[in-house]
Amino acid sequence: ESPSLYGRLTALENMEFFAKAYGVTDKAKRDSKIHELLDFFQLWDRRKDPVGQYSKGMKQKLAIARALIHSPEILYLDEPTSGLDPKSSHDIRDLMEELTKNEHQTILLCTHRLEDAEKLCDRVMIINKGRPITVSSPRDLRKRFSSGQEVQVGFTKLDEDMVELVRSLPSVVNLTANSGENNISVSLRDEQDTPSLVKALVEHGADLMYVKPLETSLEDAYLELMEEEQ
Repeated sequence: ESPSLYGRLTALENMEFFAKAYGVTDKAKRDSKIHELLDFFQLWDRRKDPVGQYSKGMKQKLAIARALIHSPEILYLDEPTSGLDPKSSHDIRDLMEELTKNEHQTILLCTHRLEDAEKLCDRVMIINKGRPITVSSPRDLRKRFSSGQEVQVGFTKLDEDMVELVRSLPSVVNLTANSGENNISVSLRDEQDTPSLVKALVEHGADLMYVKPLETSLEDAYLELMEEEQ
């Protein structure tokens, strides 16, 4: 969670030190790898600055670059976006995604931020009280806890008459109107009720923009899983 870097040394000096510590003894290979990594993590232009002057986001980038200096088969990251501002967190996530998709780097990520796991991971393990309770892809886990009965309907213009029409339909259990975004989120009794909902709206002259299912998020699935465990 906290990058262990030498604040008095520059980024270049930190990378050289850890490269030697990891056994990268060939100077030409070491220099090439350092340049490649600092450039990839957008730190090359600041390579001669003391790391103590870096922001937390820059230090986190340098820490990940350092961990890659010896080309490990698996990169272990513990809460890499913890304590970062939204922009830095976004940058770190984008870089990790590029590492996995374009550089084919395997990453084992430990995180409490489920949005990171949802965006980055092919498979997730959820641990409760030190015990793994599920291993699955994020998609399969979301699908497992999805009712399939919630849809969002977008309108060119949403008015109160349309809201009341939807509310009156027997297939509708609950709805939330988002007037500012011209859409409503609807809970149906059955997923087969979606066509009848659309038909009723069209028959009453609704100018529809879209109808889409609302997917369960990984966070929602996690909370459901924790309830099952209790």
